[in-house]
Amino acid sequence: MTDRLYIYAAIDAERERQDQKHGDRSIASPQVGMETAYLILAEEVGEVARALLEEGSLTDLHQELVQVAACAVGWLEAL
Repeated sequence: MTDRLYIYAAIDAERERQDQKHGDRSIASPQVGMETAYLILAEEVGEVARALLEEGSLTDLHQELVQVAACAVGWLEAL
C-alpha cells in the first residue's frame, strides 16, 4: 500500500471510530452547528500542537494529524 493509500485508510478508519464513539453527536451530524464543528476541529489541532510542544513521538503526531483530517472530512460530509 502506498503512503497516500495508507494515510487515507487511516483517516477513513478514524471517521468510522468517531461515528461509533459519538453517533449522532459526531461532527458530521446535522445536529452539530458550524460553531461546534469548528470548536471540535480546533481542539484536535490543539492536540497536534501539544504533541509538537511536548515532543511526543512521531506516532503520536501521526495519530493526532489523522484525527484532524478525519474531523475535517466529517465536517465536509455534513456540508
